[in-house]
Parts: sequence; structure tokens; C-alpha cells
Amino acid sequence: MLFGVQGTPAGPHWQSSASFLHLKPCANLRALGTAGRAPRVALGFAMTTLTFSTLEALDLEGFVDLLKRFAKRNQKANGGQLAHYLDAVASSFGYSNWSMLHKHARRMNDREFSSIFNKALEHADIGPFMEACTTKAVNEADAVREMQDWARENYSRLIDFAFYDNESETGFSWPAVDMADELAAEFSDRFPLDLIVKVGNDLDVDEGPWGLEDYGDD
Repeated sequence: MLFGVQGTPAGPHWQSSASFLHLKPCANLRALGTAGRAPRVALGFAMTTLTFSTLEALDLEGFVDLLKRFAKRNQKANGGQLAHYLDAVASSFGYSNWSMLHKHARRMNDREFSSIFNKALEHADIGPFMEACTTKAVNEADAVREMQDWARENYSRLIDFAFYDNESETGFSWPAVDMADELAAEFSDRFPLDLIVKVGNDLDVDEGPWGLEDYGDD
């Protein structure tokens, strides 16, 4: 439950007299799509552009930031004080003003965050804004190269430093990492998950197993 002052209910959720402007989203969803590959050619080489959504990877801090950006969009389009538009956003979630929403956000648990997040997605104006702002396009080859370089810079192949251990699942005496998991933790807000998993699995199969070569303090 969302709360207002002194822990009392802030009023009916998702009811507001505030009206929002229909604004241009952060990106053209019709042009980008929600997922897929669009090949293009440059200097004689075919390059693949991936379009995808990072909405599922959005955390509480990123969510609050998007709400602020939505309010600023409204202010830029219609004029007036930013506080007015921030309060209008907050009232859509049952809060008396933005300060109360921001205060509660600091101590929101997962269930409360999931609830307010889903309500935002259902909102006629905030939902499309969030979806547009979290739709991204990346060059597939560049993304693959960046993830491979990061993996090789931060992890080492067990065969290069660990002792053999015939009783170990990996064949080495050092714990191995799941490279797909490591890449997902680092890049899930930038690249599509299916590509991350593919790159991680390919690194494990072709060059792994990998480990974090950390011997602790001397």
C-alpha cells in the first residue's frame, strides 16, 4: 500500500484529476520497434542494428528518474513551474505531492515497487513515455566486441593460472564463473539479454572456463 503523511493511506491509488499532455516520446517506437534486427550497409560491410527494450532491467532509482523526466517534458511543452508537474505525477499514484512520493521511494520494498511500476505502465501517458525511453538501438558487432573485451579484461581463463583438479566439475582447482551471468550483471541495461547470453555462452565454450584471478591481500 502506498502511504501519505504519518503512514496513513494517501488516497485511492491511480486516481487523479491531473491531466497530462500527449508529448512526443523519447524515441519513435513505430520506427524502432520493440525488438528485432535491421541490417544496414556502410563501407561495403553489412552491419546489424538491434532494437530492444531495457524496461525490465529498470530499478527503483531509474524509475523515479523517468518520472522526473516525464514531468520536465510536460513543463517544457506547457510552461510553468516544474514542481507543479512533479506533483501531478505524484498524484497519479495516490500521493499528495512529489515530496511524499520521493520520500516513500527511499524505503519501498519490492512488492510496492512492482505495484507502482505496473500502474505507471498502465497510465495513458506515462506508460508510453517509459517504453519509448527504454527502447534502444545498438550495433550488434560493436556490442559483441565490447562485451568480449570486458570479459577478457576482468576475468582470466582458468587454464592460464589455475591448477588442474580431476575431481572438480570444471577440471580446475579454482571456481569458475558463468560468463553469461557476469555479462548480464554488467550490460543488462545496455544490450538485449538474448545477445548477452549468446556472447557469454560462446566465451565459456570457446575460451573458458573463466575465473576471477583474485588472491586477496598480500
